[in-house]
Amino acid sequence: MEYESGKRTRTKKKFKLGKGLVIVFCVIILAVAGLATGLLYSGSAHGLFDGLSRLKNTFSFLVLGQKPHFYSILLEKNGKDYPVTGKDILEISYRDEFIIKSISTDVFFGGGITVDIEGLGGKDDYGKLLKGIDLVDKAVLSGRNGAGEKGGGDNYVRIKYKGENIASIPIRIQITPQDWLRYARSTGNQKVQIEYLKRAIAMNREDTNVRKMLAAIYLNVGMTADAIVQYQEILALKPDDAASLSELSRCYIKSGQYGEAIKTSTRVLKANPQNDAAMADMGLAWGGLEKWDKAIASYLLALKIKPDNPVVIFKLGEAYEKTKQLGKAAEQYRLVLEKVPKADHVVAALADVSLKLGNFDEAIRWNQELIKRQPKNASAYANLGLAYGGKGLAKEEMEYYRKATELSPNDPLVHFNLGVAYEKQKRDQDATREYQKVLQLKPNDYDSLERLADLQLRAKRFAEAVSLYEKVLAGGSGKASVHGRLGFAYAELKKFPQAVDHYQKAIKMGLKDPKIQQALAMAY
Repeated sequence: MEYESGKRTRTKKKFKLGKGLVIVFCVIILAVAGLATGLLYSGSAHGLFDGLSRLKNTFSFLVLGQKPHFYSILLEKNGKDYPVTGKDILEISYRDEFIIKSISTDVFFGGGITVDIEGLGGKDDYGKLLKGIDLVDKAVLSGRNGAGEKGGGDNYVRIKYKGENIASIPIRIQITPQDWLRYARSTGNQKVQIEYLKRAIAMNREDTNVRKMLAAIYLNVGMTADAIVQYQEILALKPDDAASLSELSRCYIKSGQYGEAIKTSTRVLKANPQNDAAMADMGLAWGGLEKWDKAIASYLLALKIKPDNPVVIFKLGEAYEKTKQLGKAAEQYRLVLEKVPKADHVVAALADVSLKLGNFDEAIRWNQELIKRQPKNASAYANLGLAYGGKGLAKEEMEYYRKATELSPNDPLVHFNLGVAYEKQKRDQDATREYQKVLQLKPNDYDSLERLADLQLRAKRFAEAVSLYEKVLAGGSGKASVHGRLGFAYAELKKFPQAVDHYQKAIKMGLKDPKIQQALAMAY
């Protein structure tokens, strides 16, 4: 009661429901709800038991302050609802989209309940639309699932109450062959692509399309033996796959297995005699075996089927060149240039064959054209030197050789040719310098040793000439002319027994030179 202005008055009391009564009230409600739920959904004693168990759990949470229990979640996946309990496993693939719509626990109205789906979303994923592709990608990139058929136990749906875990539902991530293909296409790293495609094959060994993709990458990175294995596997599954037979033939050619390439191309041609590519592969294989007549025959048959194939025309030209049919080779190279004017390698081939034919004007024309396209092509300058030398134009010959040595200072052949050009012009010091450069780059170049020895003999440096000639002979050169000149050098040094020995060897080896007979008589 309260008093006001010295008078005693009766005031109305507000009715307060104690906490205990609230709890009792809630328990009664839950008891009824739990029993009703158990009976409604089970219609059996088991359902009644579940209801009583839930009543007990709720009492423990509300009255005894224990952790709340988790019962289930309602998951919408791809537009359909699925109840998921703690005993279930949630299966997710890259195509799935899902959302947790409701959570059943001991907590009234879900206060303090959060959901954390490991690998996705944020701290609370309750009610958020999530995509399985994100889980799949993370699983693959982290290497969690090995070969990738199925992964479980590493990812969970964590149900938490006020930050403390109360339940975990395992997630099984389903990775399909299509996933590995998707990852392979999304990366430019060929080693990674190989790994992904191998995993796709491990999951579906009869997928020939994936095997073709893997074989093509193997071939591109130089793993020819592995490419061959894949094509053989494809043909074991599909023996009449013409495309795989053709690719296998090319693999055999690349790996030098020319006999196998011929057998494989023959299988292709048996199925389709008009397959020009298989006929061309046959030509390549015969060429690899250096059976050029058969290569030429195969290329001609391929061109009969498809006359305008510039690659086959070029290969036919090379085969003609190998059989010394240089005019026919030049004709083929010209045909290619008519079809593919920008083919620099064909210009180089035509320039080279013109030089071999002794058609120096044509050689000069094509080598100059090559230099326009490739200003730093040392071989083109060197060949111009040869062509101008063939025409007897010494100035131009030496000019182009010098340019070639500037562009390719470590090429012994260019230095040798420049030395010969100097020697023809009686510029012996310059020639000596070039031959010495050759020997620095190639110590056992016996042609340079012999020419250098001749220059020393001509300069009357007999001791130096003897030393060089002896090196030439020690290297296996048994030329009669070398023995004759060495005999002369020994005679000039007054070493007559050695001179006689080499004169006799020169005569015995067939050197018919009256001067040698006279020199031998003088030495005696």
